[in-house]
Amino acid sequence: MEDGWLDGEGQAPPRHLIDWLAGSFKSHYPDDAEPPYLYPTVEGGVQAEWSLGSHEVSLRFHPDDRTGEWHDLALDTDREETRQLDLEQARDWEWLGARVVPLAGR
Repeated sequence: MEDGWLDGEGQAPPRHLIDWLAGSFKSHYPDDAEPPYLYPTVEGGVQAEWSLGSHEVSLRFHPDDRTGEWHDLALDTDREETRQLDLEQARDWEWLGARVVPLAGR
């Protein structure tokens, strides 16, 4: 992917982000969890998305640091949950896994 991928706009995610995401998902993401769909963002990040029962969930990974913005929308109630994750921390990967695995059963 190159810069300008979206009608002349959009930064390509940096290779270090892609490499870090691949390694982090391999090391920390639960084997029994639904894998996300991954998309580039206009700002050069990556967004993971899940459709889990009545929930639409996304996690936006920033290109400059190892943080992510979690967003969970319950379609049946319109309830939203957001959270900032520090993905350098194993506890935040554990939190993510605990949220995604139970959601898959809803």
